[in-house]
Amino acid sequence: MTLGALKPWERPETGKPAANAARFQSLIPVLETERLILRAPIMEDFPAFAEIEMSDRAIYMGGPLNREDTWLDFTQCLASWMLNGYGMWSVTTKDGALQGFVTIVRGYEDLEPELGYFFRAEAEGKGYASEAAKAARDFGIDEIGVGSLVSYIDGKNAASVNVAAKIGGTRDRASEQIFEGTDYTGDVVYRHWPKNGRPDVALEKALG
Repeated sequence: MTLGALKPWERPETGKPAANAARFQSLIPVLETERLILRAPIMEDFPAFAEIEMSDRAIYMGGPLNREDTWLDFTQCLASWMLNGYGMWSVTTKDGALQGFVTIVRGYEDLEPELGYFFRAEAEGKGYASEAAKAARDFGIDEIGVGSLVSYIDGKNAASVNVAAKIGGTRDRASEQIFEGTDYTGDVVYRHWPKNGRPDVALEKALG
């Protein structure tokens, strides 16, 4: 997919607006793993985001999307930080090369915060998705205190299912009932609990 020339609204600001943007970006927690850095998304990341969502790599995410919907998705993921206190990270290697994105977001009709992950073609097969998803999961549950997270996954997306299982997610068949009779029939739900195990029964009941 070739994004082509950036539209005016996709171009990074300069001067004082850029400095103001950087001030807000500095509020998003930076997470570091053995090989990766999860940092605040910046405008310069949009072409890589579009590279994924406007291609067949997004086939299990309702895509490929057009450019307008991709832009709306990008901005909504960022708005989640202000509205919900969690959102999207850009994932880079230690040398700064952008590999993909990991999210904790609550999209329209989502009953719970969702852990998501999507990466560029060149990042495939390196274990980056599971490494980044695990870091985001631990932060969301242990630091933000969301209790547990879910991953809504197209049942045919074996790679995404494998990542969810690899980081300790367990199939939540009860939560899959919401998909019955909808366009999402066949989707699966993986639930992610704290790294030290499931919460106590009282908390589990409170989560529904």
